[in-house]
Amino acid sequence: MSRLTTVIKKLLSVSALLLFLIRFFLLLDLCHSFYVSVTRCVSINNPPSCLGNILSSESRLLRLRSPAYVFGDFHGNMADLLTFARTMWPLGMHLTPGTFLFLGDYVDRGMFGLELLAYIFAQKIMLPEKVFLLRGNHEVKAVNGFDKYYGTSCFLGQLRARFSEDIAMEIWTRANKVFDYLPMAATIDDVIFCVHGGIPRPLQGEQAASINSIDLIPSPFELTPTPNPQENPELKQLVTDLLWSDPAQNRQEAFLDQNGFGMGERGPGAVCYGQKAVEEFIRANGLSHILRAHEPTANGVSVRKGAKVITIFSTSRDHNYENAFCGCILVDGENIIAINHPDVNAEQQQQQQQQQQQQQQQQQQQQQQQQQQQQQQVLL
Repeated sequence: MSRLTTVIKKLLSVSALLLFLIRFFLLLDLCHSFYVSVTRCVSINNPPSCLGNILSSESRLLRLRSPAYVFGDFHGNMADLLTFARTMWPLGMHLTPGTFLFLGDYVDRGMFGLELLAYIFAQKIMLPEKVFLLRGNHEVKAVNGFDKYYGTSCFLGQLRARFSEDIAMEIWTRANKVFDYLPMAATIDDVIFCVHGGIPRPLQGEQAASINSIDLIPSPFELTPTPNPQENPELKQLVTDLLWSDPAQNRQEAFLDQNGFGMGERGPGAVCYGQKAVEEFIRANGLSHILRAHEPTANGVSVRKGAKVITIFSTSRDHNYENAFCGCILVDGENIIAINHPDVNAEQQQQQQQQQQQQQQQQQQQQQQQQQQQQQQVLL
């Protein structure tokens, strides 16, 4: 029996040591990430220096291989990003097999957009062939800078609340310079199309849009909400569709055009795409699935359009869902694996409640024991 006890103690000691080392390496990885971001990334004055140089050398349509982890919107939710870091790359991304693809919407809504950018920008600088960042509709000046309407829910408003006007504008301007260089879409193993919003409308003469058209988008590309005579209207439509479009709701399917597209619910210029559009796009480009972000889902991952369109949402907060999950996808060959995690803050609150209940139970037990002792003394 004593030998068994000794073995168990040794195993527990080894487990504790391993846990300590995992946490230590994670801390080093985080510290290194933030250090690199501050000393190199935030100092970008004129891309393509530093991060801009890395992004400008990439195609507008990335062509990646599996295994690949794919993440949706984070919207400044650093807690969920760190939860993924602790559980999925505890020793750092550089020691984790596969690539990491982020589908955009890094800022706005959540209050830690700057910290989140620092982390992912630093990872991109350190691991340019392993970490890939796509552009979302919130990586556009007109959206993340509309603080007169969104207040501190937008990136610029948050910066103004934390820094002086000059510093806030400088950080915001530099960040948006980087955003203009972000790729627009990616493929994994040539058969899975990854994008922030959705599929584009076909150009004139096309039955379905070709993904090769995405490489025609210039880098950098500054998307403006107002008409610009210097912009190519077809390329602007292509970018708008990639960043803003959504799968059509069932009630919208009957009102779509002959190509399977219709008016979206996000304002002028935004479209939705139906079952026909998805099938034609997949067939024309030799694809099997579409991975996209852009829409909140309570489970972190949702499936639409005959299981061909998969929506990924990687923040569990700030979207009116209670007890929501943050999710991501692992593409490993022919396998598409959904991974989700509950709301970190809700989980912590639940743990605190359980601890409080345990403390109350212990106090009640102590009171009962004291009462029993007092009764015994009276009887004696």
